[in-house]
Amino acid sequence: VEHRWTWGQFFGSPCTDGAWFEIYRNMLVHETDDGSLELGLGVPRAWLEDGKQIEVSRAPTYFGPVSFEVNSHATAGHITATVKLTDSTHPRALLVRLRHPENKRLKSVTVNGKVWSNFDPAKEWVMVPNPEPGLYTIEAGY
Repeated sequence: VEHRWTWGQFFGSPCTDGAWFEIYRNMLVHETDDGSLELGLGVPRAWLEDGKQIEVSRAPTYFGPVSFEVNSHATAGHITATVKLTDSTHPRALLVRLRHPENKRLKSVTVNGKVWSNFDPAKEWVMVPNPEPGLYTIEAGY
């Protein structure tokens, strides 16, 4: 098991102790110790090839149920994520990682149609500080 976020060495079958499910969940939805919510942290680039979609519905988190969808239009130079935060308790920050399938650098971002500067091209993520419950549409340009 190469991508263990929580533990070091592992000595058993992941499917027998639930570790595989934790790894799979963490690659899609991950809460951090500082109160942030990370979405798509470990998504393989192949999952975001042109025309592909990722959909997560009502994922249980510390912040209440979270739903999100990622649609790739990589050939056209953009990937769009729609995130729905439904609970009155909100994370300190929302981080959405959008990895281009051809490793192209993130150049521009809009959030809910507004130009957004709070993104990190090296880490391939967009940050929304102190998000309120509601719908966020994030478009990443490459």
